[in-house]
Amino acid sequence: MRPSYFAFKLLSRLTGEQVRLTTSDHAVHGFATHDGTFRVDNILLWNFSGESAVVKLMIEGLPETTLMRHLRLDPTGPSDDENARLRPSPSSG
Repeated sequence: MRPSYFAFKLLSRLTGEQVRLTTSDHAVHGFATHDGTFRVDNILLWNFSGESAVVKLMIEGLPETTLMRHLRLDPTGPSDDENARLRPSPSSG
């Protein structure tokens, strides 16, 4: 499977209503959604640059106790298994 398959897999997780998302880096883009039924907010970011980007994420209106999970799409994963390609990133504290 090609990495684009997993990108569409991530897009399918953006349920609910789309909410505004802006970035200050012209190479970093994304989508954000709020799903009131499942009480979940989703953010999908991507970087069109060949260089890594440092992103400072600021989310207004969410309680400080909100649980967040960061998944990273690894296009060089060892297999086509979704769990091998969409891996949780280590917590940054």
